[in-house]
Amino acid sequence: MVCGFTGGKGSRKHFGALLLGAYRNGKLQYFGHSGTSFSENGIRETIERLKPLFIDKPSVENPPKIPEKIQWVQPKLVCEVAYAEWTEDEQLRQTTFLGWRDDKNPGEVMIQAIALNLPSITSYLPELNKTSIT
Repeated sequence: MVCGFTGGKGSRKHFGALLLGAYRNGKLQYFGHSGTSFSENGIRETIERLKPLFIDKPSVENPPKIPEKIQWVQPKLVCEVAYAEWTEDEQLRQTTFLGWRDDKNPGEVMIQAIALNLPSITSYLPELNKTSIT
């Protein structure tokens, strides 16, 4: 699910990447970000979708320590991403935004322990490299 987004750079001054989260052991955890595959229209639509959900503090237990400015949002929107692998520090790597999942309840977005323990298997099976954790 989406728990925030970073400010942009250069020509994308208002939007950099979505911050992705999921529930693990009952707590919302940050698991990475995704800024690829957004068109100019997609960026505008995304910001409009997120604007009513703006909050001042992170909703995740482990906010990222990054230099970019973060706009936190209430974790109410789910999206789907593709990714290359899980890193050893339990972050998604090389993510691509695939679309919004309005049919999913954010409370259902959980990371299964088995997915975190098998990054090499998901790297070899591209059909497993899609998840609704954002």
